[in-house]
Amino acid sequence: MLSTVSARAAEGHSCRNVMAGLGIELSMRGAGGINPLAVKAIGVISLDMSGVHRLRDQRVITDLAHRRGYTLAGLVTIGNDTFMLTTLIAVTARGKDAAAVIAPSMAHFHGHTWAIAVACDVITPTKFVAYTGTGRAQESRHE
Repeated sequence: MLSTVSARAAEGHSCRNVMAGLGIELSMRGAGGINPLAVKAIGVISLDMSGVHRLRDQRVITDLAHRRGYTLAGLVTIGNDTFMLTTLIAVTARGKDAAAVIAPSMAHFHGHTWAIAVACDVITPTKFVAYTGTGRAQESRHE
C-alpha cells in the first residue's frame, strides 16, 4: 500500500487525496478530538466576576483562544473562596500541557496574575503577560 501512495504522490497527487482514495483516514485529532500538536490553553472564569454573564465570558475565552491559535484544553472556575487558586490554575495548566491561561479580564485572576505568569502566559482581550521561565513576567497590551 505504501508503494501505491508513493507512486500516486510522484504523479502529483496530494498524499492526503491518495490516502483518502484508498480509504485511509488521515486525522490529526487525538483523544477527545483535540489536535495533539496544537498549542493548548486553559480558560479561567471567576464566578464572582462573571455572575449572570458566565456564558458570555466563556464565549470570550473560546473566541480569544481561537483567534490566538490555541486549542482550549479545559476551563477552571474559581471564586473568592477558592483555596490556593494560583496553585489550582498553575497545576491545571501544567496538567493539560497548556502554554497559556485565558480569561475575560485580569480581574478574573483575583490579583494573582504575576504568580500565574511564572507558570505560563496569561492572556485577556486587552492584556498579555508573557511567561519567561525566569520568574520575571513581561506585560504588553493588545490594541
